Amino acid sequence: MAASSCLKLFLAFLLLTILLEGVCTSAKSICELSSLHIDQSKTGELYAGKPVYRVGVANWCACTQSNVVLNCGGFKSVKPIDPQLIELNDDKCLINDGRPFKVHVFEYAADTQYNFTVAKSDPAC
Repeated sequence: MAASSCLKLFLAFLLLTILLEGVCTSAKSICELSSLHIDQSKTGELYAGKPVYRVGVANWCACTQSNVVLNCGGFKSVKPIDPQLIELNDDKCLINDGRPFKVHVFEYAADTQYNFTVAKSDPAC
């Protein structure tokens, strides 16, 4: 049942992202970091005895954004993560191998939920 509610939450997040695609309506406007929204929730699964978290990063701006980097100092996952999904470099994490995205999702397993924040992006308007 936890997986079902997690799926519903994720689908609601995806729908909201699609509906809010036009938040940055002017092609001349620069996308601010706040137009990259991070949402995460427990999946209800365990990996090596640790809760698994699903993270969704959504671009709410009409412009594409590449080279999205999150602050992630001290982030560790006992569940291996494909470096093309999120690549840890010191205290920064590159998302989606630097490629633009509307919604990007990855999972990790840890004792507690990590507080990711957006560090930078390269908007293309």
